Amino acid sequence: VRGIAFSENGRVLTTAPREFIDLNNLPFINYELVDIEKYISRSIGYGQEIKKRSLMLYTGVGCPFRCTFCANVALHNRRYSGKSARRILEEVDFFVDKYRIEYISFCDELFFINKSRIGEFLDGMIERKHKIEWYGNVRADCFKPNFLSDDLVRKMKISLVCPTNYSGASATRGLYYQMGVVLVGSLVKDTFPSHDVDVI
Repeated sequence: VRGIAFSENGRVLTTAPREFIDLNNLPFINYELVDIEKYISRSIGYGQEIKKRSLMLYTGVGCPFRCTFCANVALHNRRYSGKSARRILEEVDFFVDKYRIEYISFCDELFFINKSRIGEFLDGMIERKHKIEWYGNVRADCFKPNFLSDDLVRKMKISLVCPTNYSGASATRGLYYQMGVVLVGSLVKDTFPSHDVDVI
């Protein structure tokens, strides 16, 4: 069996790593197996209390970067497998239509890992006009014009992205989007001067 560790005769042995699977081929989680209402509105965002009908959603596994404070390097050897924007939007639709969700926490280590996926996701959220807020993790070096462009930042505002976790090189710090107000520091302000950014 690949991807396991075990003890044998006083020695710790590990088998070869498992290949990452295509998450788009997995079925939706069957939430009917649990009393989902016990979990809705109990999801907790980083550094804030959520008082809306909320659930968490994972859209990827692993991360290609090697931050010193993160376990991903050891767990996944900098590998990554993620869902497509279309699949993410289908799951958002499911949450909204079936469970009347108002807030979604995308709990991947790096939700903003792929610029084209984020762009397609934002277009889909705007097109659907869901009245929900959402959260995702982002690296500090994403805040440069060749990744988070003015157009993507504008779409993030329209699609109601809210508290978003910002990761620096050796520590984690909060980055907040609240209905179009970005709070992070001179990095974002200098990169996107046209977006009326407030700085803490």
